[in-house]
Amino acid sequence: EASKPWRLNTEGTQISSISFACSTHPRGKPSTSSMVKPTFTLPVARQVASVAGVEGDQSLVNRAAENATRNAIDNARFHAADLFLDQSTAPWSATRYDKLLLDPPRSGAAQVLEYLPRKGTDRIVYVSCHPGSLARDAGILVSKHGFRLREAGVMDMFPHTAHVESIALFER
Repeated sequence: EASKPWRLNTEGTQISSISFACSTHPRGKPSTSSMVKPTFTLPVARQVASVAGVEGDQSLVNRAAENATRNAIDNARFHAADLFLDQSTAPWSATRYDKLLLDPPRSGAAQVLEYLPRKGTDRIVYVSCHPGSLARDAGILVSKHGFRLREAGVMDMFPHTAHVESIALFER
């Protein structure tokens, strides 16, 4: 649908960098299960045993599933859910994810961090369009969930605008 805005520059390294960070184990072992935004699910799916994409907009979930089918990717599952409501009892949430990719709106992921990450999650890639919410959520990940910030940087995912995305890698 031409009227739907796309949220990223698909030309190369940004997606590759995020995909690699989500798919590799801190010690170089392949990830067994990752939970990511549908935008990143297909690149990650080619590098992991299984991946789940969770998004609030059902039409985006449908499009992601169609793209997976079109690209012969059968290890990706997609779920529509309002992540700002407690999803800890949702069937998809019962899966143990060793990696998470969070790409929240400007307000950040504080509500999501109340029930994610779970025990067994050893890596989180956090993509943010607002440095203030990333800083707040980094504090939650470090102080409440025992993660450490391993790397952080800025990516120009919108090259013709003044906006940049921050990306942070947390491990425990």
